[in-house]
Formats: sequence, C-alpha cells, structure tokens
Amino acid sequence: MNKYLKQAIRGITSSKSRTLLTTLGIMIGIGTVILVLSAGEGFKSYINAQIDAFGSNTVIIETSVPASTKDRSNNSSESNNSASNAVPITTLKHRDTEDIKTLMNVKNAYGATLGQQVATVGNVSKNVFIFGADAARFDIDKGEIAIGRGYTEEEDRSLAQVAVLGHDIAVDLFGDNDPLEKYVRIGNSNFEVIGVYERRGSFGFSNDDEQIFIPLSTLQKKILGIDYLFYAVVELEDNAKADNTSLDI
Repeated sequence: MNKYLKQAIRGITSSKSRTLLTTLGIMIGIGTVILVLSAGEGFKSYINAQIDAFGSNTVIIETSVPASTKDRSNNSSESNNSASNAVPITTLKHRDTEDIKTLMNVKNAYGATLGQQVATVGNVSKNVFIFGADAARFDIDKGEIAIGRGYTEEEDRSLAQVAVLGHDIAVDLFGDNDPLEKYVRIGNSNFEVIGVYERRGSFGFSNDDEQIFIPLSTLQKKILGIDYLFYAVVELEDNAKADNTSLDI
C-alpha cells in the first residue's frame, strides 16, 4: 500500500500543471452537476408556481385557430407573442360560462378579456394591460387582495367603473399614497380604485403586478366594444375527473 501511495504522490508532484488541470476539471464537473440539479428544481418550482396561479383544479378554455401563412408573416414583424399569430374566435360568450357552471363536476367559472390602455393619475401615465373578468374570478383566483375588495356581480352587470390594481402599478401610479377611493383614468374614463392586490410576480409572459383588473362587461362594452371572451377559467370539484369534464365542455 505504501508503495502505491508513494507512486501516486510522485506522479502528482512530478507534473503539477497536469495535476492542477485534472483537479480543475473534476471541480468543474461536480459544479456543473450541482448547477443542473439546482436548475431542475428551480424550473420545477417555477412551473408549479404558474399552476398555482390558477389552482391545480382548473381547466382553461381558449378558442382560436392558427393564422394563415400570410397573416403569420405580417404579424412576425409586429410581435413575437404567439397570441398575435392566431385569429380570435368571437363565439365564446358570457352565456357559455353560465352554461358551463351547470355541468357536473364544475364548481365555478369565469370569462375573461384583455386590452391595453394608458392609465393616468395626475402627471403619471403608463401603458398597461387591462384585465376584464367576471366577479367569480375573486372566488377562483389564488391572488390575495392586500387592501380594499374585489368588485361584485352587480357592479359587473351595471358596467361599474371600478378597478383593482396590481401591486406594482399601484405604486407606479400613486407612489406612497393610499389609492383606495381615488381615481385612475383608463383611456377616456375615470375608474374608482376599490382594491390593490398583494405582490404576485410574473407567470410566464404575464405579470399580474403590472395589470389593472376591472369588471368584464365594463371592459367589453365601454372600452373594447366587443361581446366575446378571450378565454374562460373553469374550477372543478374533482380534479381526477378533469378529462371527462373537458369533454363535456
């Protein structure tokens, strides 16, 4: 044993450069394995966070068809977002979500649309995404409202001009001031701030902290001039029956 140990020590000391490079290679290899494993866990947590944003017992309904080759070519210079490369279908309506609520294994559902407007408070203006959804969103969505409240079904039906702000947009527009019962101008209309979400962070391409949430009917009829939904979120009673429920929908 001593003979082999002496040979090993002699080999290491006789070629210090080779020994250094070999040791460095081993260290890099070990470090790479650790980094890959850590990244894997990070991606896993990231994906789980996106699922948790809606809840694991939800089904997302979206109606669209692929754009033509010509349309894709035209859109490619405008946006890299895949949503811009699809032709919207205008047949998904609010009444469809009401029908979906009557299905077995469906606990709740809401429809949603999305628009982009300039939001202004005083001398501060920001181009933001405006998210319109049924009041049922506040029963399904996992986000917590830090101050204030969400809007009601009655406010949605009456086209009320009320808004719930994402955390960051509230800070951008109002700074350290309390935004509740203050007004933010969205497009050409004034909206009363009734709530502010806790910070949530981004999920994929979406950052709820930078969005403003208003009643679905208000966004459709007063801002966008449409009557259809971009998508719907369906909450299930039993997630194990998700496949069968999706077929019913």
